[in-house]
Amino acid sequence: MSQEVEKYIEAIRSRFLQTPIDWNPQIYINNSLTEFFPQDGLEILISEKSLFKKKGLLRVIIKEVKVEKIEDCVPIIESLKSKFDIYTIVVFVSKPSKDLLRFVETYNHDKNSLILVDLEGNLWYDTKAATLPYTKWFDLNTQPKSTKDVLKALAKDNKIKATDIREHFNFAYLQALTFLDSCKFLKREGYSDVFYLK
Repeated sequence: MSQEVEKYIEAIRSRFLQTPIDWNPQIYINNSLTEFFPQDGLEILISEKSLFKKKGLLRVIIKEVKVEKIEDCVPIIESLKSKFDIYTIVVFVSKPSKDLLRFVETYNHDKNSLILVDLEGNLWYDTKAATLPYTKWFDLNTQPKSTKDVLKALAKDNKIKATDIREHFNFAYLQALTFLDSCKFLKREGYSDVFYLK
């Protein structure tokens, strides 16, 4: 692994220690625990922990790749498929060839997102709606915020609606409603789509 990639991975590790991703496309991860596994790059596992167990809900895999032709991408993704048991964000660090860019931009998988970063600060990602909000963690020119901070900023008079968060998280209405329902720091007003910050 090149020194530049090692520096990038260390910067991402520091970023996750400070502000880990605390949600996946279905739910907010209450009482999150972030673990780091240096494996041919870096693997980050974000779990929801309770008194007696922990449940992995989001995985991030950061990997340096060298790709000349589009056919080179398929074995890389195939080698990671055993990790796709939970929602996974795969981050390729590489010089972007035309084929690699095409592969990333057309990639579509229900249980993961694909992001490409070069070491000059450029970032590309797949076309899935769920991917865009995650890019803030991998673009070192932006500062990600925790879900609580985002919801506080979007709240009006200490309340937030499902429609208020749709744009920020790229959620459909029902997905936004389910997501807000999963946040234990919010209290729902009856069966409405209005939630109060506790």
